[in-house]
Amino acid sequence: MTSPAPSYTVTRRHGVVVVTVHADFDLACSSRLGAALGDLIDGQGNLNVGVDLSRAATIDPAALGVLAAGEKLARHHGATLTVRGLPPGDSPRLSTPAATAGAPAHHLLELYEGDEVLADSVRAHLSAGLRGGETAIVVATEAHRRLFAAALSRRGVDVGAAQAAGRYLALDAGETLSRFMVDGAPDPTRFWTAMGGLVDAATGAGRRARIYGEMVALLWAEGNVAAAIALEDLWNELSGARPFSLLCAYPTAAFDPVESTALFRVLCEQHSRVDVSGGQVGADR
Repeated sequence: MTSPAPSYTVTRRHGVVVVTVHADFDLACSSRLGAALGDLIDGQGNLNVGVDLSRAATIDPAALGVLAAGEKLARHHGATLTVRGLPPGDSPRLSTPAATAGAPAHHLLELYEGDEVLADSVRAHLSAGLRGGETAIVVATEAHRRLFAAALSRRGVDVGAAQAAGRYLALDAGETLSRFMVDGAPDPTRFWTAMGGLVDAATGAGRRARIYGEMVALLWAEGNVAAAIALEDLWNELSGARPFSLLCAYPTAAFDPVESTALFRVLCEQHSRVDVSGGQVGADR
């Protein structure tokens, strides 16, 4: 039986390690490419890595974000990542100045093993803000929205009164994503309009806001890791212009596959603190 042709090959040319893609450059291929870039840069310590897409049969724009993740990983190690073969007008959405400057102190990452643990973390994050006069915004699945409201109520927070006063806003994660996703990637202009407008409305009376969001986790679970990383960057940009703190959460099972290791490190670099089921593993920056 003939073995299938590899989706990419790795060669060395004049001191540069080149990864050439030979198959459709889709989300599945980008996941394998992300693992390869992680091994070449993080595992083997190569400082000059190139990606050649000129031989790819097709290029899915939603898959290009893995190049942004690779660029972030390379920058973290003092390496460079170059790309050739992109069609005119396409962009790998490489890092923005806001992301390069480092994650702000109020962009938190929670890795959780169960919904009850998550609910406790979200309750602590939001209730402190509500009691301090801030507005709470929840962007989550319907089941999680119910879970968080119940957890807050058990700790004495009158969620109904906060909603009536416009200080507790609960939105569906999937529907909110649809407001700014274009061709499998978050559109920066639409994101700033949708989420910037939401934060402006929540903080219009001079309040700060506390946000819990799991849109990034939905994207990661769908295999669209590149879009999740790009969305984390957009949150960092928005936080530089709006008064809010943000808690993101991912289930720990999302990082079980070996190929997620390098991308997980990129994700951690986008946040100021990382907690695992309530136990801190990343120091405040």
